[in-house]
Amino acid sequence: MTILQDILPHLRGWKFDIKQISVAFTIPAGQYREMFEHKDVDGYILGLGSIGNVPNYFGEFLHVGPKRQERLVTGSPFALNAGGFTVPNGSGFWCPVYNAVLGVYSAVYTPDSRIGFWCDYIRGRLYAPTATAVTISSYYHTLVVIEDREEFKRSWRELFSNKPFRIG
Repeated sequence: MTILQDILPHLRGWKFDIKQISVAFTIPAGQYREMFEHKDVDGYILGLGSIGNVPNYFGEFLHVGPKRQERLVTGSPFALNAGGFTVPNGSGFWCPVYNAVLGVYSAVYTPDSRIGFWCDYIRGRLYAPTATAVTISSYYHTLVVIEDREEFKRSWRELFSNKPFRIG
């Protein structure tokens, strides 16, 4: 089965939006930090993840489609752990680390079928709980942003035409 990461090097008109933060930062109680924002773009979410010191901080991404339909997706280490989402699964959200002794909690979003966004607007945020500040010790996101829709589609058609093609 061909997956998105296999074919991206053969396509044109796109770029990565990658952010990795390994220096701790604090979000005050009841506040949020904007992690990414794009307007009038298409692309794919390859993965998001964070590690914090309290279990009930949460991440969200908001996607507003071309017909103004909204899709809001949220996840917190507490909710994911309580729901049994502790290993990779079809939903994409999971909690690989939930350690109350050390105060280390993580939430990860790695969708099996890379989530496409064909949208007017997409953003990602991290929120601190209402009563407690959260210190985020690590954060990452990897998005594919399509800069030139026509060039991307043209290269996609070329790739999957009847021409011989080999990955690897």
